[in-house]
Amino acid sequence: CAKTTCADESARVRKAMRAGNPTRAIDIVEETLGKFDNCAATSRCLDELGYLRAEALRQAGRLDGAVTAFKSLNRAGATRAMRQNALYAAAQLERKLGRGEDARQSLERAYAAYPDGALVEEALAGLLELVEGGGADAQAVAERYLARFPQGMAAGRARRILAGTPSVRPR
Repeated sequence: CAKTTCADESARVRKAMRAGNPTRAIDIVEETLGKFDNCAATSRCLDELGYLRAEALRQAGRLDGAVTAFKSLNRAGATRAMRQNALYAAAQLERKLGRGEDARQSLERAYAAYPDGALVEEALAGLLELVEGGGADAQAVAERYLARFPQGMAAGRARRILAGTPSVRPR
């Protein structure tokens, strides 16, 4: 469970991914996790390997598996930043898979995991897109976005929602 083992193995996983070999990356993660059977790996190491595994699954086109892997990082012991990043990544894949409600829940969890984190605006902007169809929920999300980011990247969309004006987005 030496820290060097985790760092070395993470570097090998990244190298395999950069080389376009996600299957090898997944295998390296699985082998590395097997090395930890007789000792307790640090939470940080497990989070890093878990995130790399999820990214390798995504790269391999195994999107459902990637969503599950990302969501598994939303656990006690994981840093707030790790939880937010993983949930945001899961939401992006869920949207791609046409699972809007799942994506919405993941974005809400990403926001809640770290309300002052780096992806808060992106999570709220993603929620705006998902609720843009209207209703009281859309207005609540728009108000929440504008309260935090009055000049943000999606402020115009939020204002249109509050005004009841349909968005003009290229399709």
